[in-house]
Amino acid sequence: MQFSFIHPRKKEILSSEFRLMLFFFGVTMAMLLLAYLFLVFKSYGYESAFKDDRVEISKLNLQTKEINTEIDFVTMQKIKADEIFTTNILMRDSMQNLFDLVPDKITITSAKMEKKSLVLYGISPNKEVYEYLLLAPLRSIFHHSYTTFYTMDNGWVHFVSTNYLDVEDAPK
Repeated sequence: MQFSFIHPRKKEILSSEFRLMLFFFGVTMAMLLLAYLFLVFKSYGYESAFKDDRVEISKLNLQTKEINTEIDFVTMQKIKADEIFTTNILMRDSMQNLFDLVPDKITITSAKMEKKSLVLYGISPNKEVYEYLLLAPLRSIFHHSYTTFYTMDNGWVHFVSTNYLDVEDAPK
């Protein structure tokens, strides 16, 4: 006996609609898994790059400190060089002024200049020429002037003039 108008179909455990749904669900899960794996891989790459960058930053900070130390050293050397240059210019000008101060009749054989003193060795035609032409300007510059004369065979005098500044007034 037959109560149905259609022929019965064979019943399957998984219908075609359910299989289609499972296929799309599997594809979706596979895409999610691939996206997750991609993100994990990229995250690992970024962490590795971040660690490398931190190491590089620490190296650059160390190099910066070393360069700053070298800059400070070079700056100090420049300051010292400027001081020496200024001192040399002042010394040159002082020597030039000293030689301008010496008259033509007097010959300076040696001069020792220090910060607080000047020692001159020289030859003069006589003691009076030295006293009027060189000692008077030296006394106007220095606080204390001492001169020793030695007579030479030709009648001229050899002199040693020692001149001092007081300690408080001496240039530093």
